[in-house]
Amino acid sequence: MAGIIDFGDHHYSLQFPGLWDDLYHWATRFITFFVAQVYHHSDPRGWWPHDQHMWTVPIEFQGALRLILTQLALARAHVRARLMLMFTLVILAICQDWWDMELFWGGMLLCELHMIYHAYNARHVDHAGIIGRASRHVLDDFAKTALHVLNAASALYLLSTPEWDTANTPGFKMLDAHAPSTMKLGWRFWVAIGAFQLVGGAAAASVRPPPLLPSRLSLASIFSASLSRYLGDISYALYCTHGLVNHTIGFPLFWLVFRVVGNGGGLRFVMAVFECLLSETVLAIWVADVFWRLVDKSSFRLARWIEEMLLK
Repeated sequence: MAGIIDFGDHHYSLQFPGLWDDLYHWATRFITFFVAQVYHHSDPRGWWPHDQHMWTVPIEFQGALRLILTQLALARAHVRARLMLMFTLVILAICQDWWDMELFWGGMLLCELHMIYHAYNARHVDHAGIIGRASRHVLDDFAKTALHVLNAASALYLLSTPEWDTANTPGFKMLDAHAPSTMKLGWRFWVAIGAFQLVGGAAAASVRPPPLLPSRLSLASIFSASLSRYLGDISYALYCTHGLVNHTIGFPLFWLVFRVVGNGGGLRFVMAVFECLLSETVLAIWVADVFWRLVDKSSFRLARWIEEMLLK
């Protein structure tokens, strides 16, 4: 199909003379993905020219396959051996610049540590629900709460490491200088560390909340809130559909508004941009919600049905 929208020299979709040509290219690229992209580790940017926002799909598919194989391989291993091997895999991923597998294997390691911590905590709780022999001193409670807050703050700092020009960004120059030399893009290493800290802190707080921090302010409560859970439900649907919304509604909307108010700045221009962003955000969430209910949930039910049929 002809391009949906064109801003200057930037073409945001492929241009074909007709619908059948577009569908043929779509089908061939989809088959190529399963044949070539899944079975070798490479940068898949550009694999799906119909929507460049989908460039991480091969990464997620490859990572899921490797993670399942890792779990099967280590399922019968002793706990200590499994922890050591998973930690080794994370270090290997850093050394090989497999930034995606660093996250996948690191997440698996965090899950294992969380289960160990949960079991350990359960053994030290008496029937009244009080931590056995744990110090209830004020300083001890303050230290635990301070550690939780500092961990969350440092995690957010690392997660905000800029993708571009990190070496010249105030506050992040030191991180860029100390990133592993094996990683082509050092900022990915620090973002991964920040993600481990944030998720690990939330997991620890779900088992033993910070004593002096209101429960609603802990990481575990923030991530388990109804709004957070809903955004988590539609997150993948939002990822799949936001490019479509941008190209079909967002860009034309901005183009139309800029023609009316101009792009010379000023309060009127700022308000117009804010209204466009707000309108597009609401529309993107609505489209993602519909996609989640009609496609995501249906796919899950279909996969569960196939699993049950195969296990009979």
